Amino acid sequence: MLCCALAAGRNKIIIVGMSGLRHDYVDQPNLPTFRKFILEGVRAKQLDIPFVTNSAPSLATIVTGLWPEEHGVIDDSMTDPNMIGSYKFGLNKLTSDWLPVKPIWITAEEAGIKTAVSGWLGSDIKFGSVNASLFHKFVPRESEEDSKARIAEFTSWMYGKADLGLILLPQPDNSGHEHGAESDEVKSAMVRNDGLLKYLLDNLQALDGLDQRTNIIILGDHGMADHSSNHVVYLSDLGITLGDLKWVTGNMFTTGMMIPHNGLVNSVYQKLTSPKGKIHLTSYLKKDIPEKFHLKYHRRTPPILVIPEVGYRVEITRPHSDIRFPTRQLGMHGYDNSVADMKPAMLALGPDFKKQKSMNTFHANEIYPLVCSMLQLKNCHGSDGTMDNPQEIVTVTLKDQRKAKKNYRYLNTGPVNKYRSSNFGSSGAMSSLTKKSARFIESNKMPRYSRSIQYFYLPPTRWKSFVRCAHVYVGYFDFLRSAVVVDISANIRDNVEKMCKLYTETLI
Repeated sequence: MLCCALAAGRNKIIIVGMSGLRHDYVDQPNLPTFRKFILEGVRAKQLDIPFVTNSAPSLATIVTGLWPEEHGVIDDSMTDPNMIGSYKFGLNKLTSDWLPVKPIWITAEEAGIKTAVSGWLGSDIKFGSVNASLFHKFVPRESEEDSKARIAEFTSWMYGKADLGLILLPQPDNSGHEHGAESDEVKSAMVRNDGLLKYLLDNLQALDGLDQRTNIIILGDHGMADHSSNHVVYLSDLGITLGDLKWVTGNMFTTGMMIPHNGLVNSVYQKLTSPKGKIHLTSYLKKDIPEKFHLKYHRRTPPILVIPEVGYRVEITRPHSDIRFPTRQLGMHGYDNSVADMKPAMLALGPDFKKQKSMNTFHANEIYPLVCSMLQLKNCHGSDGTMDNPQEIVTVTLKDQRKAKKNYRYLNTGPVNKYRSSNFGSSGAMSSLTKKSARFIESNKMPRYSRSIQYFYLPPTRWKSFVRCAHVYVGYFDFLRSAVVVDISANIRDNVEKMCKLYTETLI
């Protein structure tokens, strides 16, 4: 006997996100559960995701149905001229200030449908007094055992407590970054994910056959491409220094965004575009960003956008010849979203999905209207996704009840107030962690300059401290921690390990 009745005519929906699930990863052997979805359900050979091909923009598009220039999450790192501070994926909490458009679970909650959101970006986000009924906070990295425990609790939530669930798993993204897109470690991660997917299905089946009343969508947030440590574009080689920039995506990046200091936009842009010979980098002024990227109209989009060729990364400063940069980034994403390796997979299986249905492309912004229609929600906002592909993959007739679409472009290009954030700590209020770092620097008599502090997100690999040019990078490189860039004098360089240890103990 069921613990409680489902709403009439409505089956449950679960969206399973797997970070870095490239479109072809599901084709490898020894994946029986993925194979079940392919043979018995729906497969889109690729999911068309937004640019920039990083987690935050893609995950936000999936749950809002909007392109980044409209939902506002333009990249994993961003700043806003109307806000103090900056956002870093995996470091800062995603609030409704950064994502001002309601995700699908908030819309469902407002319609009286209980939701469960586990580890998804913004899972604990709140709009007024409304949030997911049940949630686990976002986790960028976890063990297989931790994922299994999370799945166990998540499936229990779906039994009588929630009709819509979203769960995000961090693999195979972590393995792709650390070992390469085509590595054996990625293949092993996919085998583990297959086991976790089977565990989810088995749990649902054990709950009064809940798997037979649940529609399950599996998708990735982006793909992955191999990267060579020798394929680097150094901005310093082009005559661009850290002092030219008020804000930049990070010290190392694929696609990057830059805010030069006042009066330097054209100068920096000229240096990016004038070198003779091939530099493996395409740069745009904001006004010239191609429309296909759906990025240029948001106020958060900085004056300059740079996109390297696939397999290349960008760094600000070339290291001294006797110092090696210990990168373990053997796989990367963030490139042009038209590149095949950036495309993730999408699969679906359940009572309302067609059997043995295959299509070439499904669009990330079509997930939102699909779920809205399947749950018969009447309060969904207008979105960029159409109903054409959603109707193609289901057995029921979908009724589009979305409201008229707002002019999000107008809202996102509104007046700029006097506050302009900077991740170099030159103006505005610093975060508590930055203040803590500043106190540490002062107490240890480390010279501090007007732009001495920079926070930037590093993928969850455990790097130790290292010396580079005239900087010492010290930090606790693990999970949600960041690094701090501090200008110091040469005579302190010999004490890097000591300083790093002292600094990490201070933060912990």
